[in-house]
Amino acid sequence: MKNKFFVTSCRFHVNNKRKLLVTGYFRRNQMGKNKLIILLGQECLPSKIEEHEFLNGSMRNSSGMPITKQYYLWITLPDTWREEKGIRIIECEEGNRKQVCYLPINKIEKKLQELPCAIDKTEIGQGCFWLRGWYVNKGDVEMNFQDQGERNLEMHIEKIRRPDICKKFPECTEDEVVGFIATCESKKIVPRKVVIHIVSVENASKKICILQPTNIEKIFSKSILVIQKVKLYYQKNGIQAVVKRIWDKITNRTEISYKEWYRRNRPSFRNLKKQKNEKFEYLPLISIFIFTGKASQTDIYKTHKALRKQSYPRWKAYVFEEERALMNEKQGEWFAFVSAGDILSPDALYESVKLMNIHRDAEVIYSDEDKIDFHGKNHSEPNFKSDFNKDMLCSMNYIGDFFLVSGKLYQRVGELNIELGAAARYDYLLRCIEKTEKIFHIPKILYSKKISPQKRTEFEEIFKQAIQNYYNRTGVQAQVVGTEHLGVYRSKYELVYEPLVSVIIPNKDHIEDLNKCLRSLFETNVYQNLECIVVENNSMEEDTFVYYKQIMEEFPKVKVVYWSGTGFNYPAINMYGVEEAKGEYLLFLNNDTEIINEDCIKELLGYCMRKDVGAVGARLYYEDRSIQHAGVIVGLGGVAAHAFVDMPGDNPGYKYRIVVTQDYSAVTAACMMVKRSVFEEVGGFDTNYAVAFNDVDLCLKIREAGYLIVYNPYAELIHYESKSRGYEDTPEKIARFQSEIERFHKRWSKILENGDPYYNLNLTLDKTDFSMSVVPRVKG
Repeated sequence: MKNKFFVTSCRFHVNNKRKLLVTGYFRRNQMGKNKLIILLGQECLPSKIEEHEFLNGSMRNSSGMPITKQYYLWITLPDTWREEKGIRIIECEEGNRKQVCYLPINKIEKKLQELPCAIDKTEIGQGCFWLRGWYVNKGDVEMNFQDQGERNLEMHIEKIRRPDICKKFPECTEDEVVGFIATCESKKIVPRKVVIHIVSVENASKKICILQPTNIEKIFSKSILVIQKVKLYYQKNGIQAVVKRIWDKITNRTEISYKEWYRRNRPSFRNLKKQKNEKFEYLPLISIFIFTGKASQTDIYKTHKALRKQSYPRWKAYVFEEERALMNEKQGEWFAFVSAGDILSPDALYESVKLMNIHRDAEVIYSDEDKIDFHGKNHSEPNFKSDFNKDMLCSMNYIGDFFLVSGKLYQRVGELNIELGAAARYDYLLRCIEKTEKIFHIPKILYSKKISPQKRTEFEEIFKQAIQNYYNRTGVQAQVVGTEHLGVYRSKYELVYEPLVSVIIPNKDHIEDLNKCLRSLFETNVYQNLECIVVENNSMEEDTFVYYKQIMEEFPKVKVVYWSGTGFNYPAINMYGVEEAKGEYLLFLNNDTEIINEDCIKELLGYCMRKDVGAVGARLYYEDRSIQHAGVIVGLGGVAAHAFVDMPGDNPGYKYRIVVTQDYSAVTAACMMVKRSVFEEVGGFDTNYAVAFNDVDLCLKIREAGYLIVYNPYAELIHYESKSRGYEDTPEKIARFQSEIERFHKRWSKILENGDPYYNLNLTLDKTDFSMSVVPRVKG
């Protein structure tokens, strides 16, 4: 089953003992066209399925993507249900039927006697401890607490709301789901374990909390948890994956060497045989151009030998001594470019044609790549690339030497420019993106580039020229300059005019931070046509208001406005600031930031003034100059997170992604410039995200409207981070944070399921450093 249903729990309806609830999720995070049939013996039972948002976002499927939807399967039982042996859940998918779960009747019967309850948190202090839990109250419920010697414990019980549990019991009212915190302050020795008896008229449950476990109890508890995890992993992935995963755990593997990763993920002989027998509807002839340059006959032979192993048969190869204009002499519906000495994976053309059949409008295709040694055996330095990234391509040739172009696009673009020599293919790519947006990326290693000892500094000028030619053709007023990193280029935009920029800074007290921020804005920054709107929100200190008066006298471009709302709602505060703003461009800036470079605002504005750009973000450092923000990756950590957090500030990052101007799905609003017309077009910030994910949500709305989000590393600031706001450390804040996660999962489920297009599916979602995932999320 490609979209298998996994059962996670089973219980009875609180008010109706003829209704059984089975909860679970689908591998693809949604039910789709699949159906579930419930059988009791040979009898088909009536059932109803409901879709609910999954609360915590911590569960992931076998591809590593978050599970955001949970399904409630309500089953109506007949009076005679106890007479059968078990209930079978059958899943139907594309004409196939398979049993996905079996529920023995004897185990179901036991659940009838259970009172729904749990203890989900314990804390131990000096001579005291407390427990947090919940129960469903359908009558007079009593709780009794005892230690390991069955001596009663005096506990102080505080009733609390548990909205998270209410969502798991939709048939109950809020009053029927009772949360509690039980505290014991005996000032004596904390007991080794606590036994909690929760009893009602009809049901009873006993919970045991081990506060100070023995070594044997620790091992036993951990063993039970491991067995449960192994069972679930086996259900999802099969026995081979379980063996690999167990080995990874035994060896404490959260990382994987590329050698091992390549061995696990390269196409097997079995898969290649299957590919050769596959019948595509569209079977294009692919003309492969092998550019030799100064390559040896051995290099040419190696490339030819790899081509002969292709699982897709319809191709022809042509060898050129240099980047020559001979494409019009050759036949083919698609053209592929490779360099002599480089090697195509045996499934490279198959994977390309597979994509062509899925996306019949595709016009450019490229893939991930790695390096290979002289002997053609050892693979290294994997380059897991972004999906099409216009601004990255204008900063470096991240696509590389291997790509395919459709014959139709070739007719529109024309021949390679042989005058650019080694940069001819890079130039050709830049000419292609002028003519098409149908550019597709295959997140698989299909190309291995031979390791070259040459630094190739002699090609820097012609690569720079290729980018400059692109700007000249497209009317972009920018100057291309080199950087300290070979093959990486910086585009310095010239401002056609200097529009008014409204800088919006929310502030509550913390005038030392605000003063540092404002002084950098007016004393370090050189861009003059701006206004600064400080949005005061509930400051408590008198010195704050004295400071406002002083700073407005010193810097007349500063205006303080007063937000009348309560609490901290970042979007609402900023939206109020926008109402007071007059600028054509909006710069959202945290009060705990400090501009480093004098052209910071110019750098942001240069990109933001482009018609295809909606918002631009900056490179932010912590006070110790380590990276705080270098773009935002959607799905990282389950929702979204900053890239390269805590990396040294002088580190260029994975494939130079810290120091390269590029497109991202989102950037932080700690420093984010937005075109006002675009901001209004998408409705601005969503005030339902009081603190978290409001900037990511705004960026995704801008992307959805068809605009780019650009990360510009040449706009640099220090971010002293969250001094103004505190942490998610109270029940109210935690509940709010969970609701924001839930809202984000519901609104942006598609990108969470499919993966951030600017972050490769072979990279981990557990770390911010772009390291490889032990289990890649690539489908197919």
